[in-house]
Amino acid sequence: MQRGKQGWFCLAIIIVSGYAVTANAALINRGSGMIYDDVLDVTWLQDANYAKTTGFDFDGLLNWDQASTWANNLVFGGYSDWRLPSVSPINGTSFSTLYSFNGSSDRGYNTNPDFSELAHMFFNNLGNVAYFTPAGIGPQSGSDSFESNFVDGESGEIYSFENIGNVYWSGTVDDPFLNAAWAFNFKTNSGLSLGEQSLYNDASSLSVWALRDGDVASTLVAPDTNVAVSNPNTLGLLVFSLLGVIAARRETRV
Repeated sequence: MQRGKQGWFCLAIIIVSGYAVTANAALINRGSGMIYDDVLDVTWLQDANYAKTTGFDFDGLLNWDQASTWANNLVFGGYSDWRLPSVSPINGTSFSTLYSFNGSSDRGYNTNPDFSELAHMFFNNLGNVAYFTPAGIGPQSGSDSFESNFVDGESGEIYSFENIGNVYWSGTVDDPFLNAAWAFNFKTNSGLSLGEQSLYNDASSLSVWALRDGDVASTLVAPDTNVAVSNPNTLGLLVFSLLGVIAARRETRV
């Protein structure tokens, strides 16, 4: 009997521990329209076209100067330190404008997400794949649809970023060329997943997605369940159900 109890206790620890590992994801819905990335330690707006939603611009497509000004002057959730996403050279010193499909340069498909916050969002957070394979063959399997949902790393609920557009400005301009800025192409109008980082003339009209450094958890309420897809597989329900099974097991042994 004692060995049986120990077995059930170990099973409970394994299951709960396994859930905790699974739940340790990169994105956490902090509520009030803000999503925390615990890998980059940044907070994204859940609305990826907030410039349009608020009526700042009729379609949310801005040139780089407008996009930078909008992000830098944005006040949201009580915070005024919003910015455009960052991008840095993969070689650590200077940008390579050679076009590649395998992420060996800064311009092209399959960009290394360690050097681009937008690429990190596209590949790591949302799990999308580039249109072309690293060998330059397209369309790559899985690029036929763009994914905007994510599993909350704390609750296990499924949430979605709203109004994700096509091409987004980064905060890096005039490097390595004057009047050009780095941007990331998420998808086509028809919903094909792209995953391309490139340079655009800074007068181009592109989308803008604001983020800020750090977490906002200490000042926020629970996430808005109106934008969640129901998922009862929370840690509390799991433990409650497991205890019920253990109790039933003990009764049958009496």
